Amino acid sequence: MKYLYILLITIISLPLSAQTCGQEYLPNPGVCTTTNTAAGCDTTGVDGSGTLNATNRYGTSAHNGAAYGSVANGDGSPNANAPAYYGNRVYKLFKKGNATDPQFVAFDTTVPPGNYTYSIYTRWPVAVDYNAGAAKKPFLRIKGHGNSDANDNSSLVDVVPNNSAGTTAEDWIQTTGQVTIPAASDGSDLNIRFSVGKLGGSTASPTNLAEILLVDFISLKYESSSNNASALEFKGVIDFSLPGKWLKGVHLKATAQICDLSAYGIGVYSNGASTENENVALSGSAQAGDDIFVWDTAATERFEDLSRAGADLYMNASNIFTQSIHNESMDGFNGDDALTLTKDGAVIETFGVIGTDGTGEPWEYMDTWAFKGADGTWTYGHTTYVDALQNTDGSYRMWDAESIYPHAVGKQALGASTDLIEAFDVTFQDGLSGIKGPIVTSNGTDAGQACTDDPDCTEYQTFKEAGWWFNDAEAPSVRVTSSKAAGAAEKAL
Repeated sequence: MKYLYILLITIISLPLSAQTCGQEYLPNPGVCTTTNTAAGCDTTGVDGSGTLNATNRYGTSAHNGAAYGSVANGDGSPNANAPAYYGNRVYKLFKKGNATDPQFVAFDTTVPPGNYTYSIYTRWPVAVDYNAGAAKKPFLRIKGHGNSDANDNSSLVDVVPNNSAGTTAEDWIQTTGQVTIPAASDGSDLNIRFSVGKLGGSTASPTNLAEILLVDFISLKYESSSNNASALEFKGVIDFSLPGKWLKGVHLKATAQICDLSAYGIGVYSNGASTENENVALSGSAQAGDDIFVWDTAATERFEDLSRAGADLYMNASNIFTQSIHNESMDGFNGDDALTLTKDGAVIETFGVIGTDGTGEPWEYMDTWAFKGADGTWTYGHTTYVDALQNTDGSYRMWDAESIYPHAVGKQALGASTDLIEAFDVTFQDGLSGIKGPIVTSNGTDAGQACTDDPDCTEYQTFKEAGWWFNDAEAPSVRVTSSKAAGAAEKAL
């Protein structure tokens, strides 16, 4: 018996100039027909129906012993291929062929260097044992293909798809993972082949895989441009003490686009622990250059929307960070605890010393902060401004503290401010806020002297500085704290 192998040399090239999170690089991932308009049915490459051949390729670049199978009969009733995992078609790999050539479908495409998520769904209508007899196993492979340099044609992924058998929608099983695809040797985008298949053997010599295998939703999605171990790093650690309250958080920096932050977490090692006490999972996505502040606070009673207002009121977080994320789990560490940044459970960066209580250590940040500069060097609030820890104690806003977090310096306005007010003469009652200034009295006694046995005498605290930034809509004048922004005469009331 002779077998015909259809090998199409057309490489499907998708637009590569502006990769986005979740961008699909395989045609027709939902295995849909041109008439299926459901979400996820990208029908690129679909130009017919029925048997796969040179004109009806359905997105494939090469195939053998396979069909683009419908899951319905002509009257619309389910057929033996039903149900699909998605859409209204599946790739159907036949039971057998010859003794040496596998049944497969393959997809050729060109991709930029980066990190990708690959995924397929499979279902055997009849159970098979991957370890029986000749113990042949199905395959999912990604390799360089058709590049001018032979070194670019190496294997990138070679895994065995998960095994699931049955005839219901619940019997579909996913096989997924991450792959880093490099640039070609000349720096260009790499040509790859993504293939799924099995060897069923021949009628005379069948293998343990001599049954139909159904394949659906074949996908290769872009995740990030970075080929480094991590596209996220520590930028700062915060342990602030507010009046009777606290604000804790971690400042992270994205060095590349990250489509899914859930791969990352913050590990906490409390009280000198050598094993992780907890790992705070992250969520969302990030663009290269994003400053991300993940925080929690005990200052809850005044705010209807804690997720925004807590860190905003204290340090204008939503305006000075790209992302300000309230996470109630960010309360499990103190200023003497070591932290780790993890990706997929593996530690990629450590702050402090694991197994060491930070009390008295150079990296302690009790009631203050630690900040990593562009050169990777860490500085600390208790040595940058004042040689003492707990230098945010009692501060109503970041710029009232004796030590201002570097990323917040000069960013105290909550919104657009008016011009700097430079000429004013106001007094405040003594003791309202600890604003520094000479004491005066209403009966004309000398500044700095208290009222003495005079019922008509009232003491006042003066406020006379070079000026303050004033925005009545967002920073009303009833606030009673003043800024101590380093190196500036301007004060934020």
